[in-house]
Amino acid sequence: MLQFAVCLLGYALCNLLLGPSLWLHFPDSVWLPVLSFPIQGVMQVLVFIPVLPEMIERMQVKLKISEGEDEILDGQLNDKINDMYGLIYAGSMFVSPLVGSALSSTYGVRKTCDYVAAGNVAFFVLYFLFNGGFFMFAENKRFKAELLRLQGAGESDVISKAKSVQSGSSMTSSVYSHAHLVTKNPNALKLRVGSTYMVGFDSYKQGI
Repeated sequence: MLQFAVCLLGYALCNLLLGPSLWLHFPDSVWLPVLSFPIQGVMQVLVFIPVLPEMIERMQVKLKISEGEDEILDGQLNDKINDMYGLIYAGSMFVSPLVGSALSSTYGVRKTCDYVAAGNVAFFVLYFLFNGGFFMFAENKRFKAELLRLQGAGESDVISKAKSVQSGSSMTSSVYSHAHLVTKNPNALKLRVGSTYMVGFDSYKQGI
């Protein structure tokens, strides 16, 4: 969560350098826009890649969903988050050039970059206020603890379902040993076999 707030300020800095900014009286030098490009690249890596798992984990905590307990529900959640991400990304790619060209034609490139930087700062303030504020670290710690609790509950449910399939089979020790090798957890009765997971004590297979 904190990295997204930092990235909003980073994008504001990129736009101030890209102008270069008239509000801050930056010199009209070619090196300032060039300097903004690598900063923008770093900000994009910190936002575009982690945002999908962050959205999924936040929804799991909000809706009290234990990953692995209901694979159909997990798939539906992943699909909806992916669709939402694609919709927002594609929509912004369509709207942004239109708004940017209109502002640039009216106010010029340098003022346009200043306005976009101000928009980024405004979004940072809103994000900061509605996501924990000065207690952002404490809120993130509570979120991680709740996520781990839900993941532990989901793992316990998988174990109980596996044990209910069949007890006392010769596959017991084999599955336990392979589960330990694969997951580093002897209680997680999941064994990766090709495109399936072998779960339980006998030949019960559940496709993923």
